[in-house]
Amino acid sequence: MAGRDYSAEEHAVDSAIEAVAHAEAEYSSLNDALNFCYSGRFYFTFFKSPIRTAETDADGKFVINVPQKSAFVIAAQAKRSVGSDTEHYFWLQPVSLEGQQLTQNLSNNNLTSATETSALIHTQD
Repeated sequence: MAGRDYSAEEHAVDSAIEAVAHAEAEYSSLNDALNFCYSGRFYFTFFKSPIRTAETDADGKFVINVPQKSAFVIAAQAKRSVGSDTEHYFWLQPVSLEGQQLTQNLSNNNLTSATETSALIHTQD
């Protein structure tokens, strides 16, 4: 009895493996796009030029001069590298001075991704 030719089966398995790899890559790409839509980075890409900007000092503190009698929003973003990963942070806090000086703390508790936050948006990142 002659040996059986398995080339058709091998070709089918190879095709199936390629299809799975392509589907996984496509899923990953679509998942990344969807996750971007639920991220703070999505919202921050649509912001126009800020009225004021500031950089933090070594202690993370900053000062911004703003109108004293109007409501506005503080939009802040930060990132840090941890090993080979980069973490991104976003804050979008409503502020109303009503003629007073205000200290606004931007912390893990009021990130856009924090639960029970005063942020104007809630994101998943």
